[in-house]
Amino acid sequence: IRGTLSVDDAVADLVASAVPAPELGDASCRAHAGVRAAAHKVLAGPAGELLFGAAPSDDPRGSSTPGTAKHIVVCGHSLGAGVAALVAVEVARRRPATRVTCYSFAPPPVACWGPRSASVKSIIPANCEILAFVNGKDCVPDLSLRSVSDLLRAARRVDELPLTLADRLGVLGGDPALAGSLGDVAEPSGGDARAADDDDKDLAPLRVLASGGPTLYHLGEDGVVRAVPQHRCENPQIEVHPRMIVDHFPNAYARAFDRCFPQHADDAE
Repeated sequence: IRGTLSVDDAVADLVASAVPAPELGDASCRAHAGVRAAAHKVLAGPAGELLFGAAPSDDPRGSSTPGTAKHIVVCGHSLGAGVAALVAVEVARRRPATRVTCYSFAPPPVACWGPRSASVKSIIPANCEILAFVNGKDCVPDLSLRSVSDLLRAARRVDELPLTLADRLGVLGGDPALAGSLGDVAEPSGGDARAADDDDKDLAPLRVLASGGPTLYHLGEDGVVRAVPQHRCENPQIEVHPRMIVDHFPNAYARAFDRCFPQHADDAE
């Protein structure tokens, strides 16, 4: 499932409020409104007909159609990664005898099952596995209304500091010395400034949807794949960095996989 390409895709990205998503297994679960709508559109179209209504194959070689397959793989990038994760969950629920694997590249936060909701284990069926990958400084896996709100609050506090224009540009450019001298300027999520937002369900703490355990992976610039720390998964924060956008592009992910898995680079070509 591809990422943002059309105006409709851009609208889906922007409709980022958290809406009720009882199909995730709990009445208190919420999901990214635009991504959820896109997932429903995918399942209501030809893909849904193949996945849920296909007849047994007449192929004399004995191959299976998606309707009879024992293992279905769904993958996507960016907006498509979020859609793929929700599609995989729905397919696994409706086809409990089928193993479903989702490969999610640069996924945005799409679901919320916080302390008052179901756990991720109850959201993702036992026959479904979602593996999510984050490249370098890609900001999209941390991008939600809540994290943008936190970033703007932190930016306002930076504006209040006695910095020269050169220093401000240095901070935005990722100068480690300047950034380190500022300390943590973001207001804590549990502080008074956040209290008013906690009742705003549009700002629910959406997270990347991935199976329990180390299944959200970071593709490092050093060619090492590392499990993303749990605290980042639970409380995503946007890191301002010169590569926060360019590391998101599909070709950047292709290069990252070649770097991290050089033994398979020739096969991919």
